[in-house]
Amino acid sequence: MNQEFADTARLAAESLSHEYEDGSRIIDKVEDQLAGRRQSLDEYDVATVISISTAVVNVLKFLWDVSKDIRDIRAKKRADLKARILAEASWPSGLSSDDREKVVEAALDAIKAG
Repeated sequence: MNQEFADTARLAAESLSHEYEDGSRIIDKVEDQLAGRRQSLDEYDVATVISISTAVVNVLKFLWDVSKDIRDIRAKKRADLKARILAEASWPSGLSSDDREKVVEAALDAIKAG
């Protein structure tokens, strides 16, 4: 992963951290994903945090694969791109559709800001 990708994942995680009670752990788990560290379920509630952090990285990988040129991503209609991501991205099991939409929105916002 390149630095631009990692920075964008961090921005998306930061955005999502405000959406959840245990949001600061999302940032930590995204850092674990970016560093290639294995994640463990050390607490019951952390399962959601791990799912969300995994989804952040997966959605951003998907966006990177859709187009290597971020300007192309900005040029696409957001709703069309969002629908494609929701349908085709790799999602952790057990992640609610509401959480999936939040992850996609945060990832799209992070790329637009980047």
